[in-house]
Amino acid sequence: MKRSRLPTTSRHVMAYKVIETDAVRDELVRTLDYLEFVLFESSFAKKLAGAYLEFLGNIKSFPAMCPEARDSRLRAAGYRKASLLGYVVLYLVKGDTVAVVHLFHQSQDYAQLV
Repeated sequence: MKRSRLPTTSRHVMAYKVIETDAVRDELVRTLDYLEFVLFESSFAKKLAGAYLEFLGNIKSFPAMCPEARDSRLRAAGYRKASLLGYVVLYLVKGDTVAVVHLFHQSQDYAQLV
């Protein structure tokens, strides 16, 4: 049986610094509280929290993984848009830093709220 050859050189993936604004932290807490204590959807709240943490880990290595925002004003400002289980996360990439800025429900007109 032949063993496949693996490349001997490794690719270094740059780790970006990820920061969260106070706004996105507040929006996340309010969203999770609403899901858990108003809608009584604690399992979905945990699922969304897990998806958000996974997103933070992914953009640390791949900040361009999500598309630029569709709204022309947000796109011109450099915003990228991630979709997480019916929610939208807006973030910016500046140099070696990724700033996670806002979290909105997909039904909100988030372009007008930024």
